Amino acid sequence: MKKTIEKVYCDICEAEAECIHNKFTVYFTTDQTEGRPCKPYLSIETLDVCKDCLEKAITIEASGAQGYNKYHFRRTAT
Repeated sequence: MKKTIEKVYCDICEAEAECIHNKFTVYFTTDQTEGRPCKPYLSIETLDVCKDCLEKAITIEASGAQGYNKYHFRRTAT
């Protein structure tokens, strides 16, 4: 019998934790080929993120219905 244990680490804080695997918009300041500085750009990346980092990563909140929504920045606990 063989048992495999998979450990998952948060891509942001690198802690071993239960993470969600989701796509996030990321603000890059380096090119992804050689890591050289470049003009900042946005890219959609798939990340494993723990609950604590998820709370910090999601900064825009919305409410409304049927396409009539109001958007604002979330207040974060500091």
